[in-house]
Amino acid sequence: MTGTPFTIGPAAGEAMAVVGVSHDDVLNFRTAPDAGAAVVATASPLSTSPTIVSNGSGVVTSAGDNWWNVKVDGTEAWANFGYLGALTGAKTSVLSQILIDMPGITAPDVESLAQNVAHVRSGGSGQPVVFSAEPVAVDAQGGEAVIDVIGVADASLKGERIWLSFQFVWDNSDPSNPVVAEVALSEALMMPICAKGVANSACI
Repeated sequence: MTGTPFTIGPAAGEAMAVVGVSHDDVLNFRTAPDAGAAVVATASPLSTSPTIVSNGSGVVTSAGDNWWNVKVDGTEAWANFGYLGALTGAKTSVLSQILIDMPGITAPDVESLAQNVAHVRSGGSGQPVVFSAEPVAVDAQGGEAVIDVIGVADASLKGERIWLSFQFVWDNSDPSNPVVAEVALSEALMMPICAKGVANSACI
């Protein structure tokens, strides 16, 4: 193993999750902290399998990449630390906080609505939105999506995972062909993505 060791991250034995990865992609776990090393496992966001457990340390390579050592279903592996985090397990509604700073609860589409939410939750820093679960229509009234907002102004917080609920605003001007004119935010449940680990259901 080459690189500079570091231990600022979740402690050994702490559960970790894939974060900041799109729902249609996976994070690769490799035999060494090197993008060219063999892949021993993959994991997608929100998946409960395989289990990912921190080994409590990582390395910074000469290229400046941060890798974290983990066990994936018991097998030792390495993954890009930028796409790993510890989740507190507790969801909190942040809808009222979002509505204070968001100009309106509607947007032309789900992607725009999610970007508006991310803009508010990241303090206007323009962090990109990653859909860790594809937006789906639950029924004719609305749907749900899950987004990861990575990069917030807090050393202990890597980002936030936010469960969005939205309602369709229908344009019925042509009764024979109603269309969705806008989507409206109806709920936002947030779970912190912790950079250093979790204690008492909070980031440390």
